[in-house]
Amino acid sequence: MEKSEVINLAADVAKLIGIRMTRPDLIRKHMSGAFPTTTILYTLDYTLWIDAHYIAVDWTGLPGVLYIYISHHHVAEELRDVIKLRKRSGNLTDYYLYDNIAKQLIAAQKHMTASGTDYFLNEHYSEIIQKKGQSNMKNQTAAKKRPQILTLTLCHKCKTNFENSGHTVVNKGWQEDKERCDYCNVGMGVTYGIFNKGESL
Repeated sequence: MEKSEVINLAADVAKLIGIRMTRPDLIRKHMSGAFPTTTILYTLDYTLWIDAHYIAVDWTGLPGVLYIYISHHHVAEELRDVIKLRKRSGNLTDYYLYDNIAKQLIAAQKHMTASGTDYFLNEHYSEIIQKKGQSNMKNQTAAKKRPQILTLTLCHKCKTNFENSGHTVVNKGWQEDKERCDYCNVGMGVTYGIFNKGESL
């Protein structure tokens, strides 16, 4: 795709996810020159990557990245690194993230080979973004409904002060050795879970 086409596509994606793309001229400048750079635009809910060789979106609070446009150049460059990162990932979240990216890159590569083109465009990006956006809103709403808990080591005096101020204080379990109070830093106590006023398990 030509740079102007990439910028126009990025503008459509930005509008869809509520990001203001006010300087397309600056993005074009980033794409050009001896050392092209990627433009990253973000809100609290989304991050949008705009590059001469790819456009991608991710969602705050949801694992995974969606490639909307990707060139043959980027697939060849990125796939090797992503597979290495997948092998080295130390936890399931990272593994699934890199596995998801690798699958998209491989699918794009197969599409380009079959169609004889040098880029892949995900024509269903609008539906995918809307669906994942709704899922993310549900996750955020559920998170807000969950009780907010603070874990602190408290002496008896500070524990009583929290309870008297209306907080629910729950013993986190058997603890043989007492530790310095996190609140007053004077007395000794054990670890408690402290809920906001009016909340509990």
